[in-house]
Amino acid sequence: MSTFSEKKRELIRLLSDGKTIYLDEANTRVGISKKTPATTVHIGGDLTIDGTCYGCTDADAHSHTQDLTSSDPHGFTSNGSTSNGELLKIGSTTTVLSNLYYLTDSGAWALTDADAPATGGPSLIALAVGTHSGDDGMLVRGYARIQASLLASTATAKQGDPVYVDTETAGALTFTRPSGSGDIVRIVGYLIAPVDSNTDSVIYFCPDNTWVEIA
Repeated sequence: MSTFSEKKRELIRLLSDGKTIYLDEANTRVGISKKTPATTVHIGGDLTIDGTCYGCTDADAHSHTQDLTSSDPHGFTSNGSTSNGELLKIGSTTTVLSNLYYLTDSGAWALTDADAPATGGPSLIALAVGTHSGDDGMLVRGYARIQASLLASTATAKQGDPVYVDTETAGALTFTRPSGSGDIVRIVGYLIAPVDSNTDSVIYFCPDNTWVEIA
């Protein structure tokens, strides 16, 4: 049986390794398998509750709320940060953070391109939340912060504006609706708030099931 001092040392190691539990004392946050917690409690994996959830109703237990009432950057401290999103872990594709991908018929992921209808129209599309589709997962619906290199400056965009699959850069997004012959028009989300002095964007990623190809 472990002594009190042994258990104390085990707890100290658990709290200090930065891998299992991470304490962000400056911002009063705790990360579980998340080294940079973006909220008060940030879990970098699945959550299972065997007991009773006190202080919440059945409806609350299954609800997903993204609170953007805080100041810029609204809790999204880094690009690719997501919260309350639906993640799909499938395949073994090496991905680039925040790039937009579509699921191929072989179970791999490839970059979207609005100039090529098959790459962003009829397929399931998702945002990369890390560098590996199977280990880190792909965001199929939720909230994300996108850097300006993938979604142009929000200086001319308004909150609530639609976001489209881009025609210029594979895997990028755009506030400009594609208009060229052969391009596809598919809304993949909406601008929720500009962050970092109007350069980056927090978007609600919710790809529309419908799309059109311009004749």
